[in-house]
Amino acid sequence: MERTQQLPVALRGLTLARFDGPGLATWILGFALIAYLALQGGGYDPIVRGEVGVAVWWVVLIGVAVGVMPLPTKSRAALALFGLLAAFAVWTAFAFIWTESDERTATELARVATYAGFLALGLLAANQGRARHLLAGITTAVGLLAALAVLSRLQPQHFPENTIGTFLPGIEIERRLAYPLNYSSAVAVLAAMAIPLLLGATAWAKTLTGQALAAAALPLAGFMLVLSSSGVGTGTAIVALAVFVVLAPDRLPKFGTIALAAAGTGILAAGLADRPALDRGLPTPEALTQGDELLVIAIVVCAGVALAQTAIGLAVRFGERPRALKISRRNAWIATGAAALIAIPIAFAAGLPGTVSDEFDNFQSRTSGAEQADRGAVLFDTSSSGRYQFWESAADAGASEPLTGLGPGTFEFHWASDPENFGFVRDAHSLYMENLAELGWIGFGLIVALVLATLGIGLYSSLRASPAARLRIATATAAAAGFAAGAAPDWIGEIAALPSLFLLLAAVIAMDTEPDEVDSILARRVRRPRAHRSRIRKYAPQAIGAAVAIVALAAIWSPLQGADDLRESQIEVAAGNLPAALTEAGAAIDAQPYAAGPRIQKALVLELQGNLPAAAKIAREATRKESANWRNWATLSRLEARSGNAEASVKALREARKLNPRPLGGTA
Repeated sequence: MERTQQLPVALRGLTLARFDGPGLATWILGFALIAYLALQGGGYDPIVRGEVGVAVWWVVLIGVAVGVMPLPTKSRAALALFGLLAAFAVWTAFAFIWTESDERTATELARVATYAGFLALGLLAANQGRARHLLAGITTAVGLLAALAVLSRLQPQHFPENTIGTFLPGIEIERRLAYPLNYSSAVAVLAAMAIPLLLGATAWAKTLTGQALAAAALPLAGFMLVLSSSGVGTGTAIVALAVFVVLAPDRLPKFGTIALAAAGTGILAAGLADRPALDRGLPTPEALTQGDELLVIAIVVCAGVALAQTAIGLAVRFGERPRALKISRRNAWIATGAAALIAIPIAFAAGLPGTVSDEFDNFQSRTSGAEQADRGAVLFDTSSSGRYQFWESAADAGASEPLTGLGPGTFEFHWASDPENFGFVRDAHSLYMENLAELGWIGFGLIVALVLATLGIGLYSSLRASPAARLRIATATAAAAGFAAGAAPDWIGEIAALPSLFLLLAAVIAMDTEPDEVDSILARRVRRPRAHRSRIRKYAPQAIGAAVAIVALAAIWSPLQGADDLRESQIEVAAGNLPAALTEAGAAIDAQPYAAGPRIQKALVLELQGNLPAAAKIAREATRKESANWRNWATLSRLEARSGNAEASVKALREARKLNPRPLGGTA
C-alpha cells in the first residue's frame, strides 16, 4: 500500500482502474457460472447446460471480436490446455463417422463444446493478472453452496422437495444430501473440492474478514461431506487435502485451520447423530425442530472458527514465530521421508497387505457391506457398488474398438447387449473408462492428458511462483486434483457444475503467474511500444478466436433446439394438447434430422391420436436412425402389433431382444 501511495496520482488511478473494473467482472464471472449451474440441478439437464454454453460462447465471441478480451497467445500453459480440450472435441466430432447413434454423439459434442467454452472464458477472464479475482469468485461460490446445502437439510421447508427417493425406491436415499446437484456423490465431490479452496482463502484473502469468512465456511463444507454419505467424496477429500498440504507454502498456520475445521465438522456431525429425525432426511415436525436446534449450533460453531481464524491471521501478520517452528523445505522433506520409513514397516507388520486384499475384494463386490444407518461406515466404505462391473464392461468395449471406441454416448447399448450384466446403466461411471469405451485409446489419451497437464502445470507453477501466487496455484491445483480423483469412480463429469469448476481452476493454474508487486505492473505499463505489425498478424488471433466460438455455437445449437422442442412436446402431451405436441415433435425432427428420439416422440403422439399406421412408419424411421437402441425396436414392435402387422411386430421384438437379451421390462 505504501508503494502505491508513493506513485504519481495518474499512475495510482491507472492501477486502481486496472484491478477494480475488470477484476470485479472476473470475480462475478467465476461466482455466477459456478453458482448458477449448481443451483440448476448441477447443470445435468441438456437444456440448461446448452443454454449456458451458448451464453458463454457469445460472451467469448463478442469479447474477442471487439478486443475486450485479448487472447493469452503468449501463455504456453493456456494454449496447451485449450489445445488438448479442442483436440478432444475434434475427435468427438470425428466419431460421427463410426458412432452407433448420431443423436447421442451430437449431444456429447455439444457437451464438450460447452466445456471448452468454460475453459476459454476462464482463460480470457484470468488474463492480464486477473486470475486471483477468478479464484476469489469461485471460492465465494463454493462457500455459498456449502452453506445452502447444509441449510437445505436443517431448514428443508425453504428448499425444493427431495424427490430422489421416488426414483430409487427401497434405498434410504433421503439421508444422503443431494441438494443442490441432485446427486449425493456429486455433492460430496463439490464439498471435497471446496475444502482446499476455502482453506487456501484463509491465507491468500487480502483482509482478515475475508479469511475469517472462508474459515467459517470450512465446517459447513465438512458437514456437507458427512451429510452426503459418499465414499467417493471421502477419497476425493483426502486426495485434495493431501495435494494442498504438499504444495502450499507456510503450512504451519494452515494445520491450525485444518484442526479448527475438523473440530467444527465433528461437533456438527455429533449434533446430527443425536437428532435421528433430522438425520433421516424427511421433513417431519420433529425433524424441523431438530433442524432449528442444529442451526443454532452451526452458527455458533462457524462464528467460533471464524474468531479463531482471525487470531491465527493476526499472529501470522504481526507475531514473531519461534525459531523452533521455522522449518525449512529441506528439513520438511527429511522429516517426511523419515516418517515414511518408520510408518511403512509398522503398517506391514500390522497386516496392511491382508487388509488391502480384503478391501479390494469388497471393492469388486456389487453390494456394500456397510450399514446405511451408519454414516461413518458408509463414508469409508470401499465397495464400488457395481462400478467395478461397469468398468470391466467399458474395458471390453474399448478392447473391441481400441482405436475409435463405440461412439460418444453409446456405452448404454454395449451394456444392455450383454445378458450377464444387471439393471439399466447409461454411463460407465468413470470419466476415463467411459471415454475409453466410447472414443477408444485416442479419446482416453486426450482426456487423461488434459487432466494430467492441468495438475502438472499446477505442480510446476506452484514451485516457481512468488509466495502469494504459489498459495493460489496450490489451492487451485488441490481442488482440481479433487475433481480428477472424483471423476475416476463416478459420472460427475456429466454434471456441468463440477467440470466447469475444474476448467475455471485450470484457467487459474495456467494464468496465475504474474507477481503481485506494483513495480511489475508499472513495468508492463511503461514498456516501449512494439514495432508495427501487419494487420493480418494483428487481427489473426481475434479472427481465429471468433471462428472457434462460431463453430462451438453451431455444435451446441442443434442438440439444444432439438431437446427444447422435444421437452415442449412432452409437456403438451401431459397437458392433453396432442396437436401442439405433434407440432413440437416435428420441430424437434427439423432441428435434429439425424436423431431417433424426436421420431419416437412423434410416433407416440400419433399413437395417442389413434393414427397407428403413421406411428409405425415414423417408428421405423427411428430404428434406421438408431438401430443399436433396443427401445426403438420395442416401441416399433408394439406399434406394429397394434396396427395388425403381426409378422413385423415379431421381427422387431426379436431385434429388441437381440440388443437386450434380458427381460425388457426389468431394464426400462
